[in-house]
Amino acid sequence: MRGAYAQSPPSPTTLEDPRTDVGGDNPVYGKRRFTVSYDWQNLRGGETLQRIRLRLLHPFGTELRYAWQIEVPFENLRSGGVSVARGLSDIGTRLNWTFYRTPQLRQTMGLNVQWASAYDDRLGDNATLLQPQYAFSYVRSETLVLNGRLTYSRSIDRDRDGPTVNRLTFEPSVTFLLPERWSCALATRFAWNFERRKLAATVRGTLGFILGERQQWELDAFVEQALTDFARRTQFERAIGVDLVRYF
Repeated sequence: MRGAYAQSPPSPTTLEDPRTDVGGDNPVYGKRRFTVSYDWQNLRGGETLQRIRLRLLHPFGTELRYAWQIEVPFENLRSGGVSVARGLSDIGTRLNWTFYRTPQLRQTMGLNVQWASAYDDRLGDNATLLQPQYAFSYVRSETLVLNGRLTYSRSIDRDRDGPTVNRLTFEPSVTFLLPERWSCALATRFAWNFERRKLAATVRGTLGFILGERQQWELDAFVEQALTDFARRTQFERAIGVDLVRYF
């Protein structure tokens, strides 16, 4: 009789749990997904930048070890309360290969290409970038997931009158899986600029919630703050945004 009332232990947390993919931009996560992102950035000098980004990631192949992604961003640069540049920004494409995969650990290699497709030179990086990338996710416990990305970015269209991009970015993060479909993440971004020999660092906090009977929707809200003066001058002072993710 005692065994009839015993509860079975909870299933171990794996990387199939959508809460491990807070923000819907983890290249290691292996489900097809569509993401709509909106953020508002406070730039130096009183300017603001509004962005809407549409991302589609599609895994394919044996055990879904490969994936491609496309990102289409639209930006609106405002100064003094007036829009000074708006339209399509730099389109991004990504191809990933998951070369190591277990329920608790995945590692990928990828190649991102950011195309100089912005409608206005004041939007995006104004350069075509090649970005080889390594990423991993590791389920440390039932409630803790460690993630990391290492990306090298290099501009290749030097014949154009655009900036030279040559930087190495490391993005470690930790995700806490909370009860009742909630999760939160703390991430940092360290980008070393080889041309100027300076570091741009930011920190980001994200709160996520899984929606739907089949957990096919995710809603995230985030705040990101610049930590160095170089980040304030080249990126932003503060960014606030939301992500809506649909898993398939």
